[in-house]
Order: sequence, then C-alpha cells, then structure tokens
Amino acid sequence: LARLDETHDNTFTAVDVSELAANAVRDAEVAAPDRKITLTADGPQQISGDSHQLQQVFANLLRNAIVHTPESTPIEVTVARDGDDVRIDVRDHGPGLPEGAGPQIFERFWRSETGRERGKAGSGLGLSIVEGIVQAHGGVIQLIREPDDRIAAVVRIPALLSSVAATDRSLAAAVTA
Repeated sequence: LARLDETHDNTFTAVDVSELAANAVRDAEVAAPDRKITLTADGPQQISGDSHQLQQVFANLLRNAIVHTPESTPIEVTVARDGDDVRIDVRDHGPGLPEGAGPQIFERFWRSETGRERGKAGSGLGLSIVEGIVQAHGGVIQLIREPDDRIAAVVRIPALLSSVAATDRSLAAAVTA
C-alpha cells in the first residue's frame, strides 16, 4: 500500500488480463484443490498495466473467495470486454458480505469479526490493496450482493485500444470538434 501511495510514473505495458486470470485460477486450484473454480474469458483482453500488480488483484480476490466461504463453495472468474473497459468478475456463492458492510470494506485494516464464516484472522488489507491497484490502472472496483447471497467483486479497467482503433477514435474526435 505504501508503494501504491507513492507518486511516480508507472511504466505500464500491454497486459493480457485473460492470461493473468488463467494463471491466478491455476494457482488458486493448487491452494484449494477441492474447490471448483471456473474461468470464462472472451479471448485475450488487453489493458495497459503492470502485470505483477494485476496478478495481485486476482490473487487477493480469489484468496478472499476461498477463505471467506465454505469449502464446497464454487468460485467463478469471468473476463470480458464491456464497452471501452475490460470487466473482471470474481464471484462466489458463499454466505455473503457482513451485515452493514459498505464502502468501508475497502478501507485499510477494516475487518468484520461477525462477518463471513471463515478467515477472520486476516489483516484487513487485501481489498485496500486491490482497490489501490485498480485505481492506479484507471479502473474501479465494487462488491455487489447478488441473489442467493452471492458476492461478485467487479473490476473495470480501461481496455487497451489497438493503434488502428485509437487512430480512428482520434480522427472521429477531430472531425466532430
């Protein structure tokens, strides 16, 4: 978090989010071999970013889903293009968010002792780190309560436009200006 707080120029490169998701799912399957974890990706989805930081986003979100849900709870990861963004969903089918959990869930050191069933010994930094990384990449994250107490962590980060698409957009903007 301290490194994310520092102001510096990021040296982002083209990163395939679908590939990072596949790696993170494989890692999570090793960590929780009895857990059903599925990945759905609409082919390569590129953004401009830091692959190590983005890998940490996946690792933290999957770890939360594993730690805070019963062992038999399936986890679904989806990567898809959504307009000008790449959308990443990490969804679990566990007991849901703690009652009263709102935006403070992203605050540093926030924990709910009466929250989800497992993993109460965490530091309360995981979602703060995720939010910091996502924001550093020009994106947003939110936790959504879905029917049947499912939780979806939804991340949106601007997609990397191909040079042809970027040129077309620049020309269109210049013509309408």
